[in-house]
Amino acid sequence: MSIVRIIATPLMGALIGYGTNYVAIKMLFRPRTAKYIGKFRIPFTPGIIPSQRGRIASAVGAAVSGSLLSGSDIHSLIMQSPIADILLDGIMDKAEENRDRTVEEIVKSFAEEEKYNDIKSKVHGFVCEKILSGIDRVDLAKLIEEEGVQLIKDKFAGSMIGMFMTDNMIHSVAAPVGDAIKKCVDERGYDIISPIVADEIESLEKMPLHEAMKKLKLNRDSIKKILDGAVKNGGEYVRTVFEKLNIAGTVEQKILEMDIIEIEKLILSVMKRELNAIVNLGALLGFVLGIVMIFIQ
Repeated sequence: MSIVRIIATPLMGALIGYGTNYVAIKMLFRPRTAKYIGKFRIPFTPGIIPSQRGRIASAVGAAVSGSLLSGSDIHSLIMQSPIADILLDGIMDKAEENRDRTVEEIVKSFAEEEKYNDIKSKVHGFVCEKILSGIDRVDLAKLIEEEGVQLIKDKFAGSMIGMFMTDNMIHSVAAPVGDAIKKCVDERGYDIISPIVADEIESLEKMPLHEAMKKLKLNRDSIKKILDGAVKNGGEYVRTVFEKLNIAGTVEQKILEMDIIEIEKLILSVMKRELNAIVNLGALLGFVLGIVMIFIQ
């Protein structure tokens, strides 16, 4: 076998490998439109990406939408990073700056009178509902009955009356009392606690901020817990907003509206190095196969 053939075979293999991979990559994007001979469409026209543009747009939209941060992701991102401390530092600094201003003055500094009254009304309703919700989770009738029975036993222990009072007799007295109080709370609980809560809110809003915080036992740790809950609920809200915005559909539509040249530039800006590596790998494989062919022949 001549020296020329020994040298030429690997070089031809490298050239063929380079050329085929180069053409294959170019065919991803070109031709950009379908080509015809008469009425017959030439195979592989347009290129793979132009012809599959709709499917690619749909896949990218779904991928972007699916990879968006969940509520728990947002919560972790904020609360398990320096962001939480930055927020807390900001809250505590602002609290210190406004320590001698009343709660009412502070809220009214960023809310008009109507908005302030609306906030106040919502806080009032929220607190009342929370109190009633807490009471509702307790079996109030049973609790009153049990405590009432124990109180009666302790009250008359060792007396003549206590000797004649059986457990059934005590329960028959305490149980109706418990049921009556439970019924009263269910029917009139909001009306009973509403003025009490209103008075407490009135008292708090006239206090300087530092006194209100002391009364409510608000410090850095307790504010962090409140912030944690707010971020958790806020994160879920943000996730819900993302879902309602139809991110997948928006991304898909934007890709479909892009000119195919823009899409090509976008892909090449991300994958140019990798695509060039594929072309060069084709040359390398062709060169190796050329050497192998020398020994086979």
